[in-house]
Amino acid sequence: MEVPDGAVWRFTIPPGIAHAYRNTGNQIMTMVSFSTHLHQPGEGDTLRELIL
Repeated sequence: MEVPDGAVWRFTIPPGIAHAYRNTGNQIMTMVSFSTHLHQPGEGDTLRELIL
């Protein structure tokens, strides 16, 4: 999906769905994320998956 310059969109990605972001514009991209679970760096609950 391409988000137009100056627009703010909200995406909800279900658990277990691989996803990636790429800034194709000519301005800085800002991404903010919220979760209902505490971040536990030692638990390894986030895995990298090559999708692109």
